[in-house]
Amino acid sequence: MRVCSWLNWRSSKGNWQEGGCRKALAILTRKGLITWPNACVRVPSRRDPPLLLNEDPVCCTLEELGVVELVRIDDARSAQAKHWRSLMHTHHYLGDRPMCGAQLRYLILSSQHGCLGGLSFSSASWSLADRDALIGWKDSARVHNLAKVVRNSRFLIRNDVHVPNLASHVLGLAARHIVVDWRQRYGVTPVLLETFVDRSGTF
Repeated sequence: MRVCSWLNWRSSKGNWQEGGCRKALAILTRKGLITWPNACVRVPSRRDPPLLLNEDPVCCTLEELGVVELVRIDDARSAQAKHWRSLMHTHHYLGDRPMCGAQLRYLILSSQHGCLGGLSFSSASWSLADRDALIGWKDSARVHNLAKVVRNSRFLIRNDVHVPNLASHVLGLAARHIVVDWRQRYGVTPVLLETFVDRSGTF
């Protein structure tokens, strides 16, 4: 926050642009343009241990799930947030590691079968050769427009949930939700979603 204050670096809603600042400092550090003193104190993690999930397997049609909805998690210390982290810790190959920059998390809920999984969106990657070539923007255009790109950083349907077409249904819901929710939270309307796919089949 101190660097943001020195530079008066704010988001479109007037908040300190801490996520972008951390990214910029990391880039400058990797390039050797700035150095940092060695840390003398290790701050203990405040993250709670994962919950022990006790959820029944689900095997049915999409219609038999009843109403499927995405519930946005607004409080990082809430029971919903703890449930989301436990789902990722238990079922997702990337785990529940913290994400950088702007972010939104959702639980996937069924009116008939409870929680089916979760997903999250976060700030876009600073630079991706294939993405940037596809869009055709230069560095200056990327810097100016990157806030309008949002990354789908987690997408999880529980391993014991087997429902044909559920994943595409959830992605459709998410694409509609994120436009409204991201604009509400960060004052920017996303125009492009990016995601990454592990094609090795090892997870």
